[in-house]
Amino acid sequence: MVHPEHLEKSKTRHLRFEYLDGLRGIAALLVVFWHFRQLFVSNILNTNLFTKFWNLFDVFFLTGTFAVQLFFVLSGFVLSYGALNSKSFIYKQLTKRAFRLIFPVFITSVIYYFFLRKGLIVYNSDYAEAYIKGIGIDNFLLWNTIFNFKTFIVLFFRDFLLFGDWSFNLNINSALWTIPIELYWSYVILLTQLLITKISNKGIKVATLTICMLFGAFFAAFKGFEFGILFLSGSLFAFFHKNLCTISFNWLVKIGLLIIVIIVSFFARFWLSNVFAILLLGGALHITILREFLSSKIFVFLGKISFSLYLLHMLPLGSIVAWLFLKYQFFQADVGLLILSIFFVFIASILAYIFTIFIDEPSMKIFDKMYNTLHKVVSQKR
Repeated sequence: MVHPEHLEKSKTRHLRFEYLDGLRGIAALLVVFWHFRQLFVSNILNTNLFTKFWNLFDVFFLTGTFAVQLFFVLSGFVLSYGALNSKSFIYKQLTKRAFRLIFPVFITSVIYYFFLRKGLIVYNSDYAEAYIKGIGIDNFLLWNTIFNFKTFIVLFFRDFLLFGDWSFNLNINSALWTIPIELYWSYVILLTQLLITKISNKGIKVATLTICMLFGAFFAAFKGFEFGILFLSGSLFAFFHKNLCTISFNWLVKIGLLIIVIIVSFFARFWLSNVFAILLLGGALHITILREFLSSKIFVFLGKISFSLYLLHMLPLGSIVAWLFLKYQFFQADVGLLILSIFFVFIASILAYIFTIFIDEPSMKIFDKMYNTLHKVVSQKR
């Protein structure tokens, strides 16, 4: 049995699992369709056939949180696997992780901010109006004068750096609710992995990892235990995959795992979807046919742009797509609604690709270059 990490190491200096990129791409696609379904799909307008068609997506959405849960368990695995392969990875990520999240989120939030100020986002007016009423301002039109760009900058970095409640940022882009959770647990994982590098016994390592992350969950302010389980599961998968990857699974075991995944995917709801996300990661790591499916070019491409797609998809959804839906009755039911959903995914993917190529990836390369230069200078002084 050829293990994927051996193949990846031979192709690139960086450890990367293409099939996990594919899994991340599917998760991003589910988020996109879920938000479209939330905003535009109406069972009253659709015929019986198309009502059943849209309801089929509930199997995959699992109340809409499943895709996010999948993102979290993948983050736990990828960060932990990198940490287990290199201690220098931990030190680099301790500085890079915040920048990795802050910079793209800030740039996209600026874009959302100006779209909202110009009245180009239809759906988000409800969010902004609710927020304004919550602080005692009744006139929505005052939003443009009170929340000027300077105020936006201050509120953004206050909430991001101080783990605020993100009430302001969520009104800019409601998809951002996952970002502080991702940031918090990323540092719990990295610091825990740094701690267990000093432990040689594998059993004690696993116990320490579990205890530390449960301790982090106890103090988490963002539904910590629920999401902490996902990051912890990803970390444990990384540990066992690295240390026990020479174990060859019987084909009956693989089929059994696949059946379990399918059953859970149909019947899981809310917390059980956590289990499905965990099982799906396990299946991707150990079931060859699933790895091959996830490694297809379209899913790997979506995985490449997944973060940008997650950050930007609400922009076309609330502007051009919302405008088409409200303007033309054709797009409000049946075939028209299906066409609109495809158009939405296409436009969102193009925007995400442009953002990834010209902003996200170059900014990460600049950071890597600066970090490596600084690291070299510090090493020479030592």
